[in-house]
Amino acid sequence: MSALSVLRAAPAGPHTVTAALYREMVRHSISHGRTVWLAIITPMLRRILERAFHVPLDIIGPGKQLVGTSRMPCVIDLVRLIGRYREESPQLWEALTREVEIDLTRLEPSVERPGVGHEV
Repeated sequence: MSALSVLRAAPAGPHTVTAALYREMVRHSISHGRTVWLAIITPMLRRILERAFHVPLDIIGPGKQLVGTSRMPCVIDLVRLIGRYREESPQLWEALTREVEIDLTRLEPSVERPGVGHEV
């Protein structure tokens, strides 16, 4: 099923397009064996990811002013993210796994690093 057909089948809401894009990013990453994302994000995107999508972000360095706004480097562990959805957010789990098979037993979580998750 394509992201467009998922979008058409889903009820319209403020994050419908974002949710469809996000779902396909997770599915594509997992299907290619990628379990960690690195990103430099703005505080606004951080709030959206944490509040709307319950994404566990680990800040890995100090924020910097880039292109006029503050941005911070972070890591997103997809194994932890998917496990959290399965345990804590049945609606997000259902949306993410609808018509797709995700085998968490094949995936290995990223190695824990001291200091990860602590804001500087």
